[in-house]
Amino acid sequence: MVSLVALAAPPEPILGPLPTEEYIRDVNAAARRTSIGITNGMWGSAWGSDVHVDVPFGPRVGQFYGARIRAIVVDTSVNPAVAPGLELFGRSPVMMGVLRMYGGGGVHVWIDTVTGDVLPGGGGHMGFEGFVSPNMAFLMEIGGQGSDLVGIGGASFLTGIHFYL
Repeated sequence: MVSLVALAAPPEPILGPLPTEEYIRDVNAAARRTSIGITNGMWGSAWGSDVHVDVPFGPRVGQFYGARIRAIVVDTSVNPAVAPGLELFGRSPVMMGVLRMYGGGGVHVWIDTVTGDVLPGGGGHMGFEGFVSPNMAFLMEIGGQGSDLVGIGGASFLTGIHFYL
């Protein structure tokens, strides 16, 4: 017979696996490699999406520094705009095989797809990557954009995913 105390007690929490030293090494080794990512979110006052490639500066220094080649598409209330860009970034090791902080910034060339107007721009960001496996991480990025082409300058808030090759 089951007692009332047993029925009222909360169930045991289900804990996920804890990172081992081997797993942490595997994640950090993968996180030094080139990655491909996509993000979606607010670019200033407009909704945008991007595809980017993060290229580390070698196997040792690349754990902490690299370059991002980015292609952005922003749907403004006036005209859509596209922007290729190049950014530099710095990042931490993946702590406990789970979380990494990073930040960077660079230049973009904004192109109004209707009028053909071209305007230089730039911006920066700080973010977090949450690793769900050695080769995949979800990211959240907060920053600011300096271009005011068709009203897209301002703060940015992006979420996305990285795949480490």
